[in-house]
Amino acid sequence: MGSVEIRSTTAEDIETLYGHRPLRTMRAYTAVYDEQPIAVAGIYYYPDQVVAFSYIKPEYAHLKAGLGRGAIRVLRMLKNINKPIIAVAEPGIPTSAEFLERCGFEYLQTTSQGMIYIWQAH
Repeated sequence: MGSVEIRSTTAEDIETLYGHRPLRTMRAYTAVYDEQPIAVAGIYYYPDQVVAFSYIKPEYAHLKAGLGRGAIRVLRMLKNINKPIIAVAEPGIPTSAEFLERCGFEYLQTTSQGMIYIWQAH
C-alpha cells in the first residue's frame, strides 16, 4: 500500500477513469494510488463557460487526506481563472453539494441535470 500522488492529468488517465479519451479541452489533476489513477478533478471549457468536474472511484473515497491535497491544487487553479465556473452536484452522491459549498461554490439553481453551483471570480 502506498500513498496518494497528485499529478497533471493525461488523456490516458481520463480513458482509464471514464472509458474514453477527453471530449474537450481540460486542465485537471489526477490522484494516483498504487500506480493506478483513482480520481480526477479540474475544469473543461465550453465556448461560453468553464465547468468544474471531478470523479473518484468509490472504493478510494476513504483516502481523504491524499484526495484533499488534490482538491487544494484544483482550488488554486480556479482562483487563477477570471471567469465564473459552473459545477453540478452529483445527484447520486449525497455529499456532493456540501463539498462544492465547502470549496466556495454557491448554489445557483436546480435543473433537470441536478443542483447547479457557481464559483465567482474574485
